Amino acid sequence: MLFAHSSPRNPGNLHTEPSTSDAVPLRKQLKDEAKNRRVAGESRPDKKRGKSRDPRLEKWELTVGVEIHAQLNTERKLLSNAAASSNDSPNTHVALFDVAFPGTQPIFQKAALIPALRAATALNCNVQRTSRFDRKHYFYQDQPAGYQITQYYEPFAKDGRLTLYAHDGTASEDGDSVTIGIKQIQMEQDTAKSLLQPPQTHLLDFNRVGHPLIEIITLPQIHHPQTAA
Repeated sequence: MLFAHSSPRNPGNLHTEPSTSDAVPLRKQLKDEAKNRRVAGESRPDKKRGKSRDPRLEKWELTVGVEIHAQLNTERKLLSNAAASSNDSPNTHVALFDVAFPGTQPIFQKAALIPALRAATALNCNVQRTSRFDRKHYFYQDQPAGYQITQYYEPFAKDGRLTLYAHDGTASEDGDSVTIGIKQIQMEQDTAKSLLQPPQTHLLDFNRVGHPLIEIITLPQIHHPQTAA
């Protein structure tokens, strides 16, 4: 069973102009114009292959940090006894806490710590003796409680590092290897799975809500797009 959420076609009784069959969205128009310019440029015989570097960019250096979410392979969800399975029939592995039923309390599943600690060890992090969970408040249909239980201020692991090598696909400018600092790794719960059924219906599968995740936050020590990818 999937829960359906529908939104009105014209919320707030907003006045809309009738569409015409020959109307072209602005985004598509801009993409088509850029494509035409690119094709016209490639057709020139004296066109140099490769992209020329904009001289204005010489004064700037790309500085990137990334956040990576990884789902932990556990039998149970992070804060309830419901099975952690997303492949079964929709809404068949849902505890009352998963859908924010009033009065329910979280039950931390200690088994989720094992794969999380393995990741922290592999990334050379310092595992903290004390860590706490926080509430990150935001409203969206796939978050029934209106907030996500996560860690930020006191995560379970900090101050790690990861060394990437040329065979990992790093940029040639980084040489044979590049070491990127890991600010922290935090545990958090996943959201429900939202499926759009055109034109205005969203189907929600709460099997995934509450699955244990880790979020790996690097320091801004990446300077090339290829390495960041």
